[in-house]
Amino acid sequence: MLITGASGFLGKYVAAEALRRGHAVRAMVRPGAEPAKRGWADEARDGRLELARVDLRSRKGLVEAVEGVDAVIHLAAAKVGDVYGQYAGSVIATENLLWAMEQAPGKSPRLVHISTFSVYDLMKPRAWSVIDEESQVERDALERDGYAHTKLVQERIVREAAGKNGWELVVIRPGMIYGRDNLWNAFCGLEAGSRLWLRTGTFAKLALTYVENVAEAIVMAAEVKGAAGQTLNVVDDDLPSRRA
Repeated sequence: MLITGASGFLGKYVAAEALRRGHAVRAMVRPGAEPAKRGWADEARDGRLELARVDLRSRKGLVEAVEGVDAVIHLAAAKVGDVYGQYAGSVIATENLLWAMEQAPGKSPRLVHISTFSVYDLMKPRAWSVIDEESQVERDALERDGYAHTKLVQERIVREAAGKNGWELVVIRPGMIYGRDNLWNAFCGLEAGSRLWLRTGTFAKLALTYVENVAEAIVMAAEVKGAAGQTLNVVDDDLPSRRA
């Protein structure tokens, strides 16, 4: 099982969950990364985890990284920086990964692509309506911020490549992911200076999901036969309102 973005906030939990469930993991990380610094020293020593030190913004070494795996979990994406930096870290990186999957010999692996709730058009639905997998995604990516724009493009090219190559594709759209290393999210409101906070949508539900829950869902999407071809939202039960 290959995991891109394995050293990121979510990626570390996905790798841990895959190992816990008995998978051999090939963790794609930037060149220079060491297992001990990621907390993977024991798994690397006993052969359960292998590091693929490549930069997705380049095609060098990508075919070898993809070759021989039965599933690719694509987490890598740029969340910060200007739109050009995010485009390189999300869209170009994804184009290179898809190219490598096409070039790699042998059976094509299942592709689990991690998208986001940000792709939905949240301005059109009526008040009190429910966002689900059938809800409309944003039609004009240029109307959105850099992250939503690049994730919309990323999801589109993944679907096109999967259709062209006949790959088994699962698209996961998590809500806002929180955990010990990531407690704040944009759904909570807007920071307006050091002492002010602007809250909107008082009674709207916060589409939150705990990082370990998302990690479990992602690994299961790579395992479960019936997940192929699905688009799945992931949020927790008993969601709080913004006021709460």
